[in-house]
Amino acid sequence: MRERARIVLLAADGLASRAIAREIGCTPGTASKWRVRYARARMAGLSETGERGATPKYGAEHDARILGLLDRPPPDGYANWTAPLLAREAGDIHEQYICASCAPRRSTCRAASRGARAQTRSLPPRRRTSLGSL
Repeated sequence: MRERARIVLLAADGLASRAIAREIGCTPGTASKWRVRYARARMAGLSETGERGATPKYGAEHDARILGLLDRPPPDGYANWTAPLLAREAGDIHEQYICASCAPRRSTCRAASRGARAQTRSLPPRRRTSLGSL
């Protein structure tokens, strides 16, 4: 915030963005960005809060649908649910999101077996193996 204020004050003294950048030790783009934001919105323009990034594509309702599918038996011919199976069944949820949403519940990405909501097991620690000389 201090740097932004200095940029605005130096701009008010008539310095150009390049001269401000040399004085403060930032890039000319940074100096220009804060000058423009201040000119457009005054003090509110110097804040970092606001709309950042894309709006989330998936939400709690998608997680609830995934968990609802996991409570059902997998399709005929399959022993367990997998992310591709869940994505195909859900229709509008990408399998990468399914893997990410199942990650806190399970330690592998095989989506989950029936009743995954109740299962929160973890894998045993890995054993170190010696590869010998290669």
